[in-house]
Amino acid sequence: MPDCVGRRLSRAEVALALVVALNLAACQSTGQSSSQVSPTRAHQLCELRELESVGYQPWQEDFYYPRNLQAAQARLEAAKRARGLEGVDTCATADASGNPR
Repeated sequence: MPDCVGRRLSRAEVALALVVALNLAACQSTGQSSSQVSPTRAHQLCELRELESVGYQPWQEDFYYPRNLQAAQARLEAAKRARGLEGVDTCATADASGNPR
């Protein structure tokens, strides 16, 4: 093994090390994000229908937007908990119209 103590790295070696480090970082972040699938339109429509079923009205002018949405999400979770579906994605098998199967 060569003795590298005190030896200066060439520009090519620094560039190569940088490229390798960036590729490793990109591979790691890609691997983590590929496990998270973006929701389909049907899934989003199903979630909207669920929120509407507990009183959320997205079509109205809403001066308290985040607060009202969060309150509807809390009511929906409470309703799911009452039915024994706490933490269950009830829209996981939504059809193209957004209705759960």
